[in-house]
Amino acid sequence: MEDDSILLGLTTIKNYDEYTYNHSVNVAIYALAIGDDWGFPRETLTELGLTGLFHDVGKSRIPIEVLNKPGALDEKEWGS
Repeated sequence: MEDDSILLGLTTIKNYDEYTYNHSVNVAIYALAIGDDWGFPRETLTELGLTGLFHDVGKSRIPIEVLNKPGALDEKEWGS
């Protein structure tokens, strides 16, 4: 948490799409639980948790109407 860009990245996800933010937090929790169960050292757990938090950060570059579209994407939307 010494790097402010980490916190800014989280707020970017949260402000863009609440579902994606919650999903990322859940992925981080599961990853930490598994890593802890497997006996990973604290430094590795830190990296694992951050990886879980940011695994979907690229979604913030996808138009929200495409990201949350309930049906299949058309050709144009795949290129967005």
